[in-house]
Amino acid sequence: MVVNRTLSETKIDRIESRLASIEQLLRQSSATLSSAVTESVYDSPHEISHHEVNSTKPLGASGDHATQVSAAGDVGVQAESIAAKQTLEQTVDQDPILQQDPQLRNALSSLRRIVDCVQSDVDESTTVKPLSKDVSQARLPDWEEVRLILERVEGDKAAIGGWLWPALLDDFCRKCRAMYEQDQKTTPTDKILVYSVMSNICCQFSGTDGAKAADSSQELSRTCSCLLLQALDTFPMLSPSSLTTAEALMVAASTTIGMCKPSLSWSLSCAAAQMCRALGYNRLQHNNSRPDPLLCRKALLFWSVYTLDRNTSLRLGRSPALQDYDIRTPMLTPDDDAPPATVNMIRFWVECGRVQGKISTQLYGPEASSLDPDKRARLAESLADELEEIHQRKTKAMSDIIPHFNRRRDEMNVDFMVHGDDVMHYSNLTLALYAIPTNHPNRFRALEAARKCLSLSRDVSRNHLHNVHAWKVYCHWVLLHTPLTPFTGIFCNIIVNPQESQQDINLLEDFVSSIQPARRLSEGIEKYYQLCAIFVQVAQAYVRAKTAQQDLGNKSGIDVFKTNNLQPIIGEFDHHLSTLGFNGPEAGLNMHEPYGDDAALKSFADTDPDFYLFGMTNLLDRYPNDLSIQELLEQDLVQLDNASFGLFGNESQGT
Repeated sequence: MVVNRTLSETKIDRIESRLASIEQLLRQSSATLSSAVTESVYDSPHEISHHEVNSTKPLGASGDHATQVSAAGDVGVQAESIAAKQTLEQTVDQDPILQQDPQLRNALSSLRRIVDCVQSDVDESTTVKPLSKDVSQARLPDWEEVRLILERVEGDKAAIGGWLWPALLDDFCRKCRAMYEQDQKTTPTDKILVYSVMSNICCQFSGTDGAKAADSSQELSRTCSCLLLQALDTFPMLSPSSLTTAEALMVAASTTIGMCKPSLSWSLSCAAAQMCRALGYNRLQHNNSRPDPLLCRKALLFWSVYTLDRNTSLRLGRSPALQDYDIRTPMLTPDDDAPPATVNMIRFWVECGRVQGKISTQLYGPEASSLDPDKRARLAESLADELEEIHQRKTKAMSDIIPHFNRRRDEMNVDFMVHGDDVMHYSNLTLALYAIPTNHPNRFRALEAARKCLSLSRDVSRNHLHNVHAWKVYCHWVLLHTPLTPFTGIFCNIIVNPQESQQDINLLEDFVSSIQPARRLSEGIEKYYQLCAIFVQVAQAYVRAKTAQQDLGNKSGIDVFKTNNLQPIIGEFDHHLSTLGFNGPEAGLNMHEPYGDDAALKSFADTDPDFYLFGMTNLLDRYPNDLSIQELLEQDLVQLDNASFGLFGNESQGT
């Protein structure tokens, strides 16, 4: 208790010291601001007004007036904090370096807006929103369009790649025909199933069709996605539990992930999981005296819901709805109702799902913060080793199955199945290994796994970018189903080590540039691209600012006030990045200290004041912020500075 109190008092003293340093810095900046701005603006051909620098402010509100007015009801420390924040932002906005560097200005502006979105009190993540096309105006597809798709599916059911089992696919075809040919009144459950499957099938067909047919399939997929959201908006979530309803919710949950709606997908998968439990599908067993003809179908549904539940729960930091201790349903075996490729794929996902559940509850759950650092490191590495063993078994099983595929017809499906599962594996591996404490000697494994994950995805793009529709299918099936941790982990390493970051920046640039061609085909991919592009832009600008500051400091005869001109900019970057859970360079000061409790206590005492703001954060603190960033995908990201998304890599300004 005495140690904790001493540390708390020391922390308060150092925060006060940091605030005093900021005040002194602002005074120094103000003292030199007038001459610096005059010299910079009038000697430069690129004169930029204050309103152009901060485009989010209304033109009628001057900076001086804005700093004098606080929000209604803000008094005392709260009012002073708001005034200090406004003063700091105004000083940074008027900095001549920002006025001369549009990339730096745009990056800082975008970062501010991300922080505002993450900190917003309004949570609209579970609201069913339309895509860019108004749901109320989405037309029901013509029968001729639908008939061509149905005939194609019925003529070659294996063409959809095994992600739907035969009985469910037969149900889809029957209900789809009934909706049109027999003019039957369609139930909400049937609408959800038909629109979900149609959206996925048309999306997949667009990847294998010629140019004109691909565009037609893509438009039909988008229409069905809008109709699905419309059906979900009116679907009674307290519907009676049934096999068909649970199947419809499961397919809809998978489909909405491709729309960049992970919270909606999680809600649907939870509803499907609750129905499976109510129907007893979590405790299925063979009964020779009373054989159940639907046993295989029920088991397929249950394990599909299980894997989806584990995936969405881990991505959003929530507990799984289906717990392992309550499951007795046997694993599937290949038969007519469950093809070998489907069974092996589900088996791999189930085994990964079990480990994902352990990662979620044991490494990042409520009790994880009380774990001894050594024990947490051993647990993380043990789960990582378990993931490696699962991946090796899956690789061997797939090597026996792939020769049975029609390579010409199924090349895309096989490629995505193999490499997509590899990306999923390294994503899970990254999340497990990032639970290792920062100063542990094996922490480097997490960064290696993150780099492998993004480089794999980048390499797959080189095989499919010639067919943008096929690449869009990969992005839907793989990228939008995996956590953002590999991306944010590499980004964090860039922020901590800006002087040794060029290879990581190149990797992020290549990864985001590979997504760019599919932007126009999917609103979900567009949002994913925008968010990742902003972080690449911020990383580039941050490294440039830190490098410029160091270069100025290394030159003899440079006035200290000129190097201080960069400090407000870097300080605001650090502040916003810390809000999102990303540590600044100070976090790396103790990376190589001896590992153990004594060394940790020593680092608390010896570090500078910035350590308390940046250095004590580990992934147990950053993981919730990763989840907040994940939920940004469900917001309207048009506000996040669209004009600046073409400023990195080999990408042009246009789409």
